[in-house]
Amino acid sequence: MKWTEEQARAIYSSDRKILVAAAAGSGKTAVLSERILTYLREGGEVTQLLVVTFTNAAAEEMKGRIRKKIQAEIQSETGNLQFWKRQIEQLEWASIQTFHSFCKKIIDQNLFLLPYDKGYRLIQNQERIRLRKEVIRQVLEQYYQSEDPSIQGIFKQFRTAKSDENLLDILERVMTFLRSQPERIHASLGEEEWDSILKGEMAIAFRSLEFVLQDLETVCELPGGPIKYKAALESDRQLIAILLRFLEEKDEGCFTQAKEWKFTRFQAIRKEEKAQLDEQLIDRVKKMRSFSKKLMKKWLDEFLIPVSNWSLNTTMAAQAKALMTLGRAADYAIKMRKIQEGVMDFDDLETYAYELLQQPKVAHRYRKRYAQIYVDEYQDTSHMQEAVLMKINHGNQLFFVGDGKQSIYQFRGATPELFLSKIREEDQGFSVIRLNQNFRSNARVIDGINAFFNRCMKVEFGGVNYQKTDQLQIGQIKTGVEKPKFVVVKDERGIAAEIDWIADQIQLLLDQGNPPDQIAVLARSLASVQDEFQQVFQKRGIPFQTNTQSNAMNAVEIRMYQSLLFYINGAISDTVLLAVMRLPIWGFSADELATIRGSQPQGRFELACRAYSKENHNSLGKKIQGFYRRITEIRARARLIPLADFLEELLEMDGLIGQISSLPGGFQREHGLKSYVMSLKARVHGNCATLHQLCRVIEEEQREGIAMSLPIPQTEQGVRLMTIHASKGLEFETVFIANASQSVNLRELYEPVQIHDEFGLAMACYHHKEKALDIPLEMKIAKERIRRQRVSEELRIFYVGMTRAVERLIVVSHDRFPARTREKQSYYATIYGGIESPSLYHWMVGAKIYSHPDWTYEEVEFLDGVAQVDAEDKLFLEKPQEQALAETDETAYSVKTHKKRKVNLTGWIRRGEEKQIVFEEKTKWIELGIAFHEVLEKLPLIQFISKEDALEALEKLQISRRITQETRQRVDEDLLWKWTQSDLGCRILQSKRVFREKSFVATLPDNDDALYAQGKLDCLFFEEDGWVLVDYKYRIHESHDLAVCQIHAYQEMLSICFNIHVKSAYLYEWVSGEAIEINLV
Repeated sequence: MKWTEEQARAIYSSDRKILVAAAAGSGKTAVLSERILTYLREGGEVTQLLVVTFTNAAAEEMKGRIRKKIQAEIQSETGNLQFWKRQIEQLEWASIQTFHSFCKKIIDQNLFLLPYDKGYRLIQNQERIRLRKEVIRQVLEQYYQSEDPSIQGIFKQFRTAKSDENLLDILERVMTFLRSQPERIHASLGEEEWDSILKGEMAIAFRSLEFVLQDLETVCELPGGPIKYKAALESDRQLIAILLRFLEEKDEGCFTQAKEWKFTRFQAIRKEEKAQLDEQLIDRVKKMRSFSKKLMKKWLDEFLIPVSNWSLNTTMAAQAKALMTLGRAADYAIKMRKIQEGVMDFDDLETYAYELLQQPKVAHRYRKRYAQIYVDEYQDTSHMQEAVLMKINHGNQLFFVGDGKQSIYQFRGATPELFLSKIREEDQGFSVIRLNQNFRSNARVIDGINAFFNRCMKVEFGGVNYQKTDQLQIGQIKTGVEKPKFVVVKDERGIAAEIDWIADQIQLLLDQGNPPDQIAVLARSLASVQDEFQQVFQKRGIPFQTNTQSNAMNAVEIRMYQSLLFYINGAISDTVLLAVMRLPIWGFSADELATIRGSQPQGRFELACRAYSKENHNSLGKKIQGFYRRITEIRARARLIPLADFLEELLEMDGLIGQISSLPGGFQREHGLKSYVMSLKARVHGNCATLHQLCRVIEEEQREGIAMSLPIPQTEQGVRLMTIHASKGLEFETVFIANASQSVNLRELYEPVQIHDEFGLAMACYHHKEKALDIPLEMKIAKERIRRQRVSEELRIFYVGMTRAVERLIVVSHDRFPARTREKQSYYATIYGGIESPSLYHWMVGAKIYSHPDWTYEEVEFLDGVAQVDAEDKLFLEKPQEQALAETDETAYSVKTHKKRKVNLTGWIRRGEEKQIVFEEKTKWIELGIAFHEVLEKLPLIQFISKEDALEALEKLQISRRITQETRQRVDEDLLWKWTQSDLGCRILQSKRVFREKSFVATLPDNDDALYAQGKLDCLFFEEDGWVLVDYKYRIHESHDLAVCQIHAYQEMLSICFNIHVKSAYLYEWVSGEAIEINLV
């Protein structure tokens, strides 16, 4: 393999500490594996390497690559065969693993140094949450009588008479913070540090406003602009200059000027002058100036003036210290409880590994073992993980690979600053190598990505200076056909219209033969849109996969299984009994349950059931008796066999799991239920030895609202519907970034306690004597810093999303009035504007992507369910005559916008007849005809060699859910085979431009008014000398005048409205396989 200069340097460099900044698609995994092979070629052993990744998949991929390279060395027979065979054998035991797996290895090898005499087991999240809440409450009980006013202030502020959940959540966050920074002492910063943070945030805001005012001055100078307003704008800029000078020099005179500043009013424009000016420009300047004044006043009143006589809030500092005290006490108590029960959670793996490595003998052993340390995805490392690595490092060769632009896991404790500080050469010990060539995406996609991030991503907003140091470079020779697209859907339905448009484009791509698993719809979050996407995709027969996990406690089948366990354990709740009786294995209907209750309206339902079975010997009475007999047998079985075996056996009893799988979505239900049972079995091996104990734990988790995520089974090939986080490390031919107008979730800014790696804790504080709550300036400063860093991570998330694309990138948003949004372009282009308007849509408007030559911009408008693209916008397909033919059957696009009045094209051609005629609709076709139409719409346009190929193609359509089982059964593969072998079928399959089942919308010229017609073409394909029109009929009646008339109508419509000349047309009959050529007018 030929390496680039930078890749070769990364592979062969002998520097002791190397940091590789590897952009998306730059081949970092290949470089990493080649460097390891180079070390082995020089005589090193694979057991001397520590290679840390962050996912099991990445670790397995790395092992697989190294294995292939070693096998190639063995096959070449040029080196020491015994040496390479030994490396293959040792590879399985080598330390190429996730960080948690490595920490677990340290613990397992040194467990005798920890207080786990009888070993330990790893607990799942539900058990972890339950244990922690129980212990924290016990710790709080000990502190409720404390005389410390700071601790009492915390209780007054965060605890109510009815609930302590808020305080528990805060302590959880504090303990997470303490674990991530094991050597932290102070709870909060000093006065100078807070002052420095505030200056930095204010400088960003003021420079952003300065840019906006400069832009408004340019607007005033435009032809028709309000030039008289320029003086007031210049005055505003003078204020900003004074404020910036105060921040830099701490000049009291500047502060006095700013505090006493009076904003200059706009100079009046006389009526006759105003007539010569552009009203829109005047309005734009007025609105944006008013907006900028409000922001300046906000920073003056909330920050600059208060900071002039500000001193550190001692009450907040004391309460922050008290929270740390409570957090440490709770953390220690939880630790002791886990030791007592012999359990650990995943967070403990890092903590105990660090604790063990603090012992010199242990650390020395690992330093001696590992000659080289490799870390993949280093930008996702936390403080604790860095601390563990540094305990091992003592002269070892370090090779860290990462990308600051792809740091998107701060919510998991990742600290991108560890990577970014080294990149900025603040740590001079590292040699920095940049791999910016992208070998994944084509040139047009890369140009589009660079165009956006060059204008948006900066050190202050995103963490890196993209344009200067991190711009992607083209690695592929392939240029690409399509520019990236920025699409704005203008519709009051919002996201629903956006989803419809995306589904249309996916259907078009599938029709063109693109594999569904190479199409991805990515979104920042799927929580609010996943169900709607799934409904639309299912309705249109688009196969799809989703990776979003669901909560087990919301799944009906799991709640019913829990009820069955409760009832077997002896629960007497009517709710539990009803849930059990409604299980498919017993199948009591709602009417039967109502009959039972009607026989005895009062009292428990259990008593009513038993009384009914004794008093009535009808079929329902016998059914109840059979139910109780079976429950008795199951209870006896539960006492005879181990609980873990019983839980699994219960799934198979009376075919329960089989009946669950037969329900709608059965495969997913079955997979979820089995996963849940596996989690219960893990509890049995822990502290739930009996069914009674297990049921108590389940009930407690239900009360606490503890969730369990169920994985989604990934078996079917389909369009990927996933979050951007889940797509990291993957690539797709086509990527849709959906819901781009979704704002960043900044929920944490509303938390009563702000926690940050840099400044620690900042919080509203309770004054015990005054019994009042105060919001200190420190908390306001903390929120500004956290807001910018969280929004910066969002920008990096969209970088990850866009760089998944290989051939096509489409960013889709919705906005009813995009022109209004563009009026604030200059504000969105600033750092502060991007932070205050945190959505990809606003950032792209700020970067002027709507007019950038490296992007295609479209505004799509839906009128009465019909999508229309503005004439001045560039369309998805290049040639004008294809505009009306590139749409799916649900929507269609028109070059112009008109008020709709549906007419019959045949009636319009005849001129003298009534215009209000409606096309023959699908509902008049026989069911077999509908089935053939649906299959031909979705069938791959390939030549079948045999009937078996046709049958296989139909089966694939059904398996991938593109057609229903009923449709499959109605289509005769012999007739489909006959069509592929016919002269007309062969011509269609050989054509490179085929449109199938395509809706169209056309504006028909008329002397009175513009008529709006819509319909659907069965098939239109292109040959060298013109277009051919085909209309399919399952059976052609003796009189087919209507069909001929319809073809003539289509012919004239295509000619007049879309300038498409139809050279010939055919009626194709499925029953006979005969194609009848129609004489064209």
